Amino acid sequence: MSASLKGAKGLHSRFRAVERSTGTMMRDLALHAVREQKNLAPVRTGNLRRTIHLGSVSSRSATTVAGANYAAHVEFGTRPHVITPVRRKVLRFSAGGRVVFTRRVRHPGTKPRPFMLPGANRALEILGVNVIVDAWNRAD
Repeated sequence: MSASLKGAKGLHSRFRAVERSTGTMMRDLALHAVREQKNLAPVRTGNLRRTIHLGSVSSRSATTVAGANYAAHVEFGTRPHVITPVRRKVLRFSAGGRVVFTRRVRHPGTKPRPFMLPGANRALEILGVNVIVDAWNRAD
């Protein structure tokens, strides 16, 4: 006894449509992730936000990049550390309205302010399944 599936041809075309559109889906997802990451990034000068952009995109993965050299320090925070001068004999900075000169500073570290992973997760929440459903529904 043989069994047949009604609508198998239509089902097959829908699966092919989803498979064909995976590259577009990943690009859309990555672009939404970039948008969310820029919204979540802390702003002092705006430089960090400006450096967030789309990296590589394939049918299976997409990469977003924060190009500022301090992006990882913002995302993951820093441990307490000592700052010493590199090009001069002393450090110069202002604190409490006065200029300070010193040979080293004990920096207390910074707390993490994640924006890359939460931005990607938020994009997945917004677009996640909807992208696949749209490709499924567009198939004929």
